[in-house]
Amino acid sequence: MRIILLAMVMLLTAFGRAAGHSGHGGSTEVRVLPDKMKIVIRTTLPFAWARLGAAAPARADQDGRTAALPLLVAAAPSMLRVTEGGVPMKPTDVDCMFELEDHVAFILNFPRPTKWPVELDAQYVRTLGELDTATVTVYDQTASRFARDIMPLLEKNVFEGDSMVSFSLGPAPVAQEIKQPAANAAAPKTVTDKGPADFMAVFLIAAALIVVSGWFWMKRRPRAK
Repeated sequence: MRIILLAMVMLLTAFGRAAGHSGHGGSTEVRVLPDKMKIVIRTTLPFAWARLGAAAPARADQDGRTAALPLLVAAAPSMLRVTEGGVPMKPTDVDCMFELEDHVAFILNFPRPTKWPVELDAQYVRTLGELDTATVTVYDQTASRFARDIMPLLEKNVFEGDSMVSFSLGPAPVAQEIKQPAANAAAPKTVTDKGPADFMAVFLIAAALIVVSGWFWMKRRPRAK
């Protein structure tokens, strides 16, 4: 009897854990660039359909994805809340794309923060199951927008009970302006940059030297007897 009761308890526990896992999962990459902040949320197709709720297409085939794409783009800003120094930030542009293995990527671009700290509330974790978590990773790419092997500034697992991430960076470096010479500014003369007057002066000096040398040569030439 005890064995039967123990088996029933284990079965119910396993069922409860399975119900707590939705299988959605997700990851968020925050990349702070010199001129903007890019946030990419990657999750699964079932999660994306769950975000749409009753508006989701009946099927997730090619036609269903085509119909869902504009709805997912419109839903992307509501997936998280971002503030800089306590002031809400709004994305400058939003996109969504279907990736391999039934993954979906939500792409949100923001202006580069000028106030700190930046706080990100991953509100989309409320769509996950009770035992599901998502990962938020922050990269500082101020020095190079193309660097891919840099270490993350921070990495944190977020869930419904703790969906906040906070970080601070310094100001973006100011690009030094390279002054170009004025278009009408006279270029400095070089050794080979001589005008007609310069060549005439050289010619006259050379001619004078030849005349003087000839005169001395005639004076020193012995006269015929």
